[in-house]
Amino acid sequence: MLDAERIAAAIPAYADILDRIETQYPGASGREQFQESVRELIDDLVSGLIEGTVAAAKRAGVANLGDVRRYPERIARFTPEAANTSRALKQFLNQTVYSSETLDRDRREATARLAGLFEYLLEHPGELPGDYRNRSTLPRSVCDYIAGMTDRFFHKRYEELIGGAGSSGVQGQPDTSF
Repeated sequence: MLDAERIAAAIPAYADILDRIETQYPGASGREQFQESVRELIDDLVSGLIEGTVAAAKRAGVANLGDVRRYPERIARFTPEAANTSRALKQFLNQTVYSSETLDRDRREATARLAGLFEYLLEHPGELPGDYRNRSTLPRSVCDYIAGMTDRFFHKRYEELIGGAGSSGVQGQPDTSF
């Protein structure tokens, strides 16, 4: 999904960074060079934000926080170079990561698992921990329970309750002991 050459082709500032890294660290692995180049890209963007903000504050003549708050425009901004890099990076990430087929598939699978666990717990409220059984309404209790789960616990609990029972979940009558 992400490789240095593909990023460099889309983001000129990254291509320059990558050239420097390859020259400075010729013995480093590709992974090490990639990590260092990302670190430098982030450093360049942060520096560009600081420099752009300082320059904008000077142009605006602001001297204190009150002046900044009253100023009619945003003071925090990138330098023009950093703004171009930020735009290119956002476009690249939107095209290759956020809208990728892999991420879309993972999103659909996660949504289906969430819905499956929610429906299962509505049908089997006895599977909720005791402190969730007497809260508000059953759907709210199930939402609260799922919302409080870590990813690891969610996947573990899903497998315990639904994962091994085929597509229809655990067989038998729904638990109505809520």
